[in-house]
Amino acid sequence: MPPEELKEQMVNAATNALRDAREKFLSDNGVTCFSERNDDLLMWSHYGGQYKGFCLEFRTKHEPFNKLRDVQYVPGMPTLHIDTVIVDKNYDQLLDLYCTKSDVWSYEQEWRGFHEKAGTLFSYKPEALKAVYFGPDIERQALEIVCLILAGQNSDVELWEGKRSETEFKTQFSFFTYTSHIEAKRKGLA
Repeated sequence: MPPEELKEQMVNAATNALRDAREKFLSDNGVTCFSERNDDLLMWSHYGGQYKGFCLEFRTKHEPFNKLRDVQYVPGMPTLHIDTVIVDKNYDQLLDLYCTKSDVWSYEQEWRGFHEKAGTLFSYKPEALKAVYFGPDIERQALEIVCLILAGQNSDVELWEGKRSETEFKTQFSFFTYTSHIEAKRKGLA
């Protein structure tokens, strides 16, 4: 067999093996994304239900948050060493690829957690939840529901109400204490 044909066969085999490894990783694993930021208007628009959602802050000393990997932002496409992926079954490089994004996304300051089984939820103990930040346009009923649920599960969670800054392109938060309507009536406040 001519060297050019052999080289083409080897490249095709390596490409197919890499595709199969990638597809197996994607079918077997899940990914959950987090950010260090809670004040970015663009992120509230994209990920926060057009400012009507809420953002959770976690204590990173608890699992699974202590196993998150930070995303690296680079100007060009990363290089993959196919031999170590296929021959050595070293999938760390694939994880690195799933934690690499273009530097235009660097404002997100993202971290990623990987699930060992695709389609599973990321779960955590109640004490891992530190705070909830409500978007500037959250509907009052939605805020009340979240606060009532938290009161029954972890009353130590900090609550922060968001509003758009008048001087910067960001969301500002003010701490508040939630008092249910029933509790307010009992205290003579409603």
